Amino acid sequence: MCLWASDKLGNRVECIIDDKFIESIIHRAFQPDLFDPDAGIRTMSVLSPTFNPNRDCYHNGSFWPVLNGLATEGLENFGFEEKVTLLKQASLKPIYHFNSPIELYMKDAEGNFLEYLSASGQMGCKVQAWSAASALDWLT
Repeated sequence: MCLWASDKLGNRVECIIDDKFIESIIHRAFQPDLFDPDAGIRTMSVLSPTFNPNRDCYHNGSFWPVLNGLATEGLENFGFEEKVTLLKQASLKPIYHFNSPIELYMKDAEGNFLEYLSASGQMGCKVQAWSAASALDWLT
């Protein structure tokens, strides 16, 4: 998301991240422990001790279309078109799977998509406006 928080000034992009770190951040985001080619970028690495692949996982490794949407726009700001394409394709797959712009989702160890369901029984939004906006942006 930090890449999204930028502004184009002529041919230069100004960002809260120093230019020398941009490529390494992008490289890191697309490593297999964070990026899933069928789901997008996770909120947390699968290598983290607090990673949780279960349905009740909110920000401990879940996928959020809106965050992947912001990441896509950030990648576009800096001209990483190959990564833009990878992230768009990955992020649209769950939208198609759920047939809805879902708020967040997880994947279990077998690679199955799971809807968010808290320990108290609260479900994530099946139709989320910010996810819909991200999906529309990916399709244009």
